[in-house]
Amino acid sequence: MTAKWKRPRLSATALKLIAAAAMVFDHCGVLLFPEALWLRAVGRITFPVMAFFIAEGVRKTSNIRRYLARLLLFAAASEIPFNLLNAQRVFYPYGQNIFFTLFLGAAAAAALDRAQTRESGAVAALACCFASELFCCDYGVLGTGLIVLIGLAPEEGPKRAVKPILAFAAVYVLFAIAAPRESDGGIRPALTLACAAGAVPLLLCYDGTRGGGRRPVFAKYFFYLFYPLHILALYACWVFWNHG
Repeated sequence: MTAKWKRPRLSATALKLIAAAAMVFDHCGVLLFPEALWLRAVGRITFPVMAFFIAEGVRKTSNIRRYLARLLLFAAASEIPFNLLNAQRVFYPYGQNIFFTLFLGAAAAAALDRAQTRESGAVAALACCFASELFCCDYGVLGTGLIVLIGLAPEEGPKRAVKPILAFAAVYVLFAIAAPRESDGGIRPALTLACAAGAVPLLLCYDGTRGGGRRPVFAKYFFYLFYPLHILALYACWVFWNHG
């Protein structure tokens, strides 16, 4: 008689650490090894995990203004590192970092959840989604839309993220198939975005706990700080690699 397989149990901290590691793989693929598409594919699990916890944060926070202000603060702090990652220059107006996407997605979800009327909430949410596309935020309207859909899903816990994430990945598959091959050097780079579906089995292992035990104050901001700091470290490696 074989032992029954037990699904792993992952805390919020464990999931965020996995997402952070995947992010490093992704950004190594962007800056250091652009031909290694598997690095980009691994990194695609990061955003859906982040989107889930942002949607959960909007639902659970006792001070939505402070929560949004924190996201906006780190969006501003991360913009130069993001520009260095994607264009190797300080000023690059053609793309905004993922914290802007998270901020707009959180603002849209909060508007739908807390507006005085459904109509005003819907208008504010649509404005946030439009802004994410207008200002070329990372993942654009699909990114903000994913956060909104997770927030609206009727299921409880991580199950609420399953259908939105699978739909998010499926849209990128359709884009990849429909896009002219010569526009992105082939269909494979676009298809790496479909690997976002890999976040689903991870989130289904979420046990609802924070994990990590008692944390010092700075640990609360570790995952916020990790984004710009690891990009700066990778950029330093790129400079040394190419100009050292």
